Amino acid sequence: MKKKLLFIMLALTGLSINAQNKKISYEVKKKNLSGAPTSIKFLAESDITHENFIEKMKDEFKFQADDKLEIIKTNKDKYGNTHYKYSQKYKDLIVFGAQYIIHEKNGKATSANGNFYSTLSLNTNPSIKKDEAITNAMKYCGLEKYRWQDTTCEEALKRKNKNSNATYYPKPVLTIAQEKGIFKLCWKFDIAGLSLSKAWTVFIDATDGHLVNKINKVTDGDFTGSVNTTYNGTKSITCFDNISVDGYYYLSEQETRGPTAKQVIQTVDAQTDTLPNWGNFANIVNTTSTWIGDPEANQVHWGVEKAYDFYYSNYTRNSFDDNGYYILNLVHYDVGMANAFWNGNDTVMCYGDGDGTSMYSVTGLDVAGHELTHAYTEYTSNLDYQGESGALNESFSDIFGVGVENFGIGSTAGLWTIGEDIMVTDPYLRSMSNPSASPGNQPDTYLGTLWAPTGLTDLDEGGVHTNSGVQNFWFYLLSVGGSGINDNGNNYSVTGIGIQNALDIAYQSETFYLTNTADYTDAMNGSIQATQDIFGASSPEEQSVNDAWCAVGVGLCNPSSVSNLISANNISISPNPSKGIITISSFFNSNNFDINIVNVLGEEIYKSQMFSKTMIIDLSNELNGIYFIKLKSENGTATKKIIINK
Repeated sequence: MKKKLLFIMLALTGLSINAQNKKISYEVKKKNLSGAPTSIKFLAESDITHENFIEKMKDEFKFQADDKLEIIKTNKDKYGNTHYKYSQKYKDLIVFGAQYIIHEKNGKATSANGNFYSTLSLNTNPSIKKDEAITNAMKYCGLEKYRWQDTTCEEALKRKNKNSNATYYPKPVLTIAQEKGIFKLCWKFDIAGLSLSKAWTVFIDATDGHLVNKINKVTDGDFTGSVNTTYNGTKSITCFDNISVDGYYYLSEQETRGPTAKQVIQTVDAQTDTLPNWGNFANIVNTTSTWIGDPEANQVHWGVEKAYDFYYSNYTRNSFDDNGYYILNLVHYDVGMANAFWNGNDTVMCYGDGDGTSMYSVTGLDVAGHELTHAYTEYTSNLDYQGESGALNESFSDIFGVGVENFGIGSTAGLWTIGEDIMVTDPYLRSMSNPSASPGNQPDTYLGTLWAPTGLTDLDEGGVHTNSGVQNFWFYLLSVGGSGINDNGNNYSVTGIGIQNALDIAYQSETFYLTNTADYTDAMNGSIQATQDIFGASSPEEQSVNDAWCAVGVGLCNPSSVSNLISANNISISPNPSKGIITISSFFNSNNFDINIVNVLGEEIYKSQMFSKTMIIDLSNELNGIYFIKLKSENGTATKKIIINK
């Protein structure tokens, strides 16, 4: 199930006129079905700030007495912008997935974007208790045993936290969340199995106890030493010198990196264990600072150091939380595991030794960059790990995995493939320059060939490792350029701007302009705003960003300005959700569209042409679910999502 309803968007202009009726202060680029803006551009004449936003915009957002925006994060970037991220509350309960970001420069709002749901109305008194919600969640997760039921795990947590009351027992909080576009009162909490690879955030309906949603929380004194790595030869690292105390160097650093030279990066041996036995993991030690044994551990430690340095050198980011959080790497995790992952529940990265058939040890430099980026993402946009936001989450990890590899070894050989070092028979795991090539088999066009159903969250969390190919290809084209024809039949030509410029745009967009439920349209808009921050409006770099999105089927092709991108949304489809009878309305001057409607499996269920301003389509015989309407005309190609809920 997709986390949020992708609202059909209209290009509308919101006008705020001063007392002399002369001044336009903002433009609403998009609205959702509740009537709230999802993207706003403030003009130079505007006097709106993050402090007066609610008062000035109360009519536009239809703020009610029970609505509240509560600030959750403030970030400043190096381009002079301050970004204020808010969470929506209704009757003092968080509305999950409803976040809004107000962007300011020189004390004035320049733009705002996110999700706000107007005119909410629901009972916030639960009918079931917390313990009942936990019991139901255990049934839905389907594990034989849970973390708090294991004495070893509980005792290890108490030792780790130095707190005799520490427990893994879930702590439900009341939250408002969506299920197929309907808002529900839910108990929200984290739940974990014995294995570090089993952890979720769950939403249990507080009225009848059923599972509303389940989001995976598992994404896939120092001394200079020398290590023999698995894939990159001999490299220099930082290790902890404890010779005078116990006669050993430790594969850990504590007094070198970061703004205060106190960043801890530690690599330990899980000894094939999968439990969170924090006290039982083995320190990796050596009697000299030249590390010959355990090249897999050496590879991970060096790789994560390079990944940390990449983020700190380019963006002055101090660990994944930007506050120097301890970085822990577990190597030799599980037996024959052909995977590596970030566990946000326990804030740890785990690396398997591979199965010897498909993968060698899963410890390549781009893998380390990929996994550490998952941690960074959790502390920036926090993209939910399912559906389109999950695909973007995976894509950003691939993008910055490539960035780390380029930073760490500077070689272009294998730069545009992911996992080329770790594969046994296949040449790589995924290709950014050619996503659709085997073995990646990813789409290079939004909703195009090979696109995975986002509604089937039991299948790779809704295609997160598949649909990430779209933004991966966008990043490749933006970096090096290219031309061709995409799955929509659109010709494209992109002038590359270089990998470092492309990385800077991706970082600025993901860090400051995306909320946790962002989709591909949000990613496009965020990258455009990021490009304007860095290079200025109407720059050649902005044109390349637009052209690269055209190439992957997001937005219109060959746009002359940002506003023309918005015209792709000059199609209204209502009602949405519907019972199957929908009306398509066009605001283009010419109306001659080819219309195709497909289900989440990509199967065509309807085909026609539209020659007038409006058209009624009857889909009442179709099953409830998500469908995609593809419209193609001389103006370009647009794709809309609709929900049938009878």
